[in-house]
Amino acid sequence: MLKHEDGLRQRLLTARLPALPQALLRFLELSRREDVGFDDIGRLIAQEPAMASKVLTLAGSASRYQSQPPKDLLQSLIQIGLESVKTALVAESVHQVFDAFAAGRSVDLGHFWSHSLTAAILARRLAGEMGYARGEEAYLAGLLHDVGQLALMSTLPDRYFKAFAEDHDGDWLANWESITLGLTHTEVGAWLAGRWHLDSYLADALLYHHEAVERVVTAHPLVRITWLAHGLVRDPDLDVSAFGLTPDARARVREGVDDEVRKAAR
Repeated sequence: MLKHEDGLRQRLLTARLPALPQALLRFLELSRREDVGFDDIGRLIAQEPAMASKVLTLAGSASRYQSQPPKDLLQSLIQIGLESVKTALVAESVHQVFDAFAAGRSVDLGHFWSHSLTAAILARRLAGEMGYARGEEAYLAGLLHDVGQLALMSTLPDRYFKAFAEDHDGDWLANWESITLGLTHTEVGAWLAGRWHLDSYLADALLYHHEAVERVVTAHPLVRITWLAHGLVRDPDLDVSAFGLTPDARARVREGVDDEVRKAAR
């Protein structure tokens, strides 16, 4: 571990890391409050053209499965649901702010986003298999589980990118980070989740996804789901028995994932 670990932590705190838009942060804050209804959230989204456009686009797509399309923003919000709206808005914002960082640099994030999207889809499917009702939260955890890598690349672009580009299995990079930098992308990802006012269990899911299986089998369901999603991206034949899943369940979770990733990417 480097003597200058505290210096790196300070650099992360003061670096101009990508930040979620203030309007999105206000939306996340409102969505956590029990005294706030769809009307309140609808008024906030209506003031932000980009957010409103995204909600209406989602509703337009979802309306194919409804007998009658929504008439306005409020109906669209109700039809889609807060969790799905939150997932879509956060995912798009994270994608945009970090892709903006990569623009102008010789950084190809295609593999990173493909890995993250695969983990997100697996996490949502695992939530169904494991009886976890918040499937969209699982999807978001899977999508963001490696976001700390992007934060480190933003802070130490020259030094970090070489290791990022050479990584082959994920664990190697985490070990390199710990030895060379004194902290890992899992810690940075959890810190970012807190900075973005995301749920604390989601932050834990980002923090523990490289832990040994013995450390996570009794953890919160979202932590277990994210660990499994990450593992199944790396190894489709991962032993899932410690989590109460059968080989048949693993096969159901994995079936058609690559096609769904390509469709979602398009």
